[in-house]
Amino acid sequence: MATKNVLSPNTVARVPTSEERRLLRRVGNEITMPMKRKLLWEVQAASSEIESQ
Repeated sequence: MATKNVLSPNTVARVPTSEERRLLRRVGNEITMPMKRKLLWEVQAASSEIESQ
């Protein structure tokens, strides 16, 4: 029951504490740039494929 509760709307809607926000920002900064570049590259590759068809 407790594990199922993790995905409840209450948990999602909860305002993160400043500590959590700080951690999320740090993790987000580490992840986003390479991920964004990869996603952008994939989107560009896909769109150029569509154009060439």
